[in-house]
Amino acid sequence: PYLKEFTGRYPNTDISITCTSSSAASSMVEQGSIDLALVVKPENQGTAVYHSLGVIEYIFVCTPAYRDKLNCGNEQIFEQANIMLLDQDNVSRRHLNSYYAQNKITPLHILEVNEMDLLIEFAKMGIGVSCVVKQFVEQELQEGSLMEIVLSKPISPREIGFLYHRIRPMNENILKFIEGKPSISESP
Repeated sequence: PYLKEFTGRYPNTDISITCTSSSAASSMVEQGSIDLALVVKPENQGTAVYHSLGVIEYIFVCTPAYRDKLNCGNEQIFEQANIMLLDQDNVSRRHLNSYYAQNKITPLHILEVNEMDLLIEFAKMGIGVSCVVKQFVEQELQEGSLMEIVLSKPISPREIGFLYHRIRPMNENILKFIEGKPSISESP
């Protein structure tokens, strides 16, 4: 939604989009190879400025039909289901691996991909249970095409925001746009 709004306001701006992990995007901002990144809040910002957009929640989702086939409680899905996750290099996956370690969870059947959109699409196809950002599947949850697997210990939310270089000049319109953005919880 941010990209759609920005291009509507500033239609004559050249844009090039790269999809990568938060850590890689942070490095690219630091090196000056990109102007702006949408990232999970970095532990060390270096020479960058971080503008928070709020928190995101991670949840496990699947189709109602897939859930019916499992024939187990929500806490046992990790032993029964195909668990679909982002690849090991992804910051979100490392966050999830910490959750697994803290809760002594070892998924038995894992399918790894490198994009959140694939996790959502595979879940909608009924291939398994995906760990996704809740805000990305709100429509599917409302429609009932996906359902949340509610766990007794939810995954802790994470803060996301825009990151840009503090010193290097950037397109003035990008800064105006960023400074006018409300947090995720304030968005319509």
